[in-house]
Amino acid sequence: KISSLNEKRENLSLKEENTSIKKKKIAVAAVISTLKKEIIAVGRENKTLKEESIGVARENLNLKKEKIAVATENSTLKEETIAVGRENKSLKEENTTVAGENSTILLKLLVDKERQIKDLETQISSLKNEESKLNNEQKCTVCCDEMPETKRKSTSVGNPRKRAKSSLSDNEKADKKATAGGSKKLKKKISRSVGIKKAKKKESTTGKNTKLKNKKSTSTGAEKVKKKSITGYTAPVELSSQLAAIVGGYAMPRHEVVKRMWDYIKENNLQDPEDKQMVICDWKLSLVIPVERFRGFGMSKYLKQHMSGWNATFVNR
Repeated sequence: KISSLNEKRENLSLKEENTSIKKKKIAVAAVISTLKKEIIAVGRENKTLKEESIGVARENLNLKKEKIAVATENSTLKEETIAVGRENKSLKEENTTVAGENSTILLKLLVDKERQIKDLETQISSLKNEESKLNNEQKCTVCCDEMPETKRKSTSVGNPRKRAKSSLSDNEKADKKATAGGSKKLKKKISRSVGIKKAKKKESTTGKNTKLKNKKSTSTGAEKVKKKSITGYTAPVELSSQLAAIVGGYAMPRHEVVKRMWDYIKENNLQDPEDKQMVICDWKLSLVIPVERFRGFGMSKYLKQHMSGWNATFVNR
């Protein structure tokens, strides 16, 4: 009985060991199945990665091709720019040659025009001389007609022009004598009118001379007054560009600057409505006076920085 019980116990222990081994086998099989599943998943991931790597490689190839195309385009553009530069150089050279030709043409035209002007001047001078000669001859004829015959004879001997006149034909002399009686009256009237005009001209010239003298005297007095007045506070002062933009001038006396500053402040309503002595700066005033508010009667301390001494050459310029 005891041996049979021991055998049964051993059989039970063997059965338990077998069951535990079976359980272990089942667990190992499960682990193996999970590992297989993981291996399959890893294989799939490897496939996807390979596909992705292939896609990336394809993209890299495409990028390389695009880079090569861009490089070729850049090379073509460089060649085009070089060609354009050469064309520009050629155009510049052509322009310089054209400009030189134009300058030569203009110089030629100027020279021709100067010659034409000189010719015209010579023609004008010759015409003026002819006119003066004709006027002198007319005056001589008038004087000769008014003079008696004895004086005419004495003068005609000395002057070659009058000799030529005396060598006229007898018929012409007879015609002149016939017309002399009627023309003497007209000549007397003309001489009277000429004398009156000359007297008027003399009076006008004397009046003009007196006016000019008075003007000169007044101008010299004004100059003296100006020379005396351009000193001290009334002397003009050079102003900065910021202050000149407000005042409207680059050189003026100090009192005029202050006056125009007040005009600018009143025109733009920059006085504080609560306190009229205070001034609020706008963007223009802030360039001259770098403060938000200032007392109007104390602006001269700010304006000194934008004023310099009087410079006669600057003022004259």
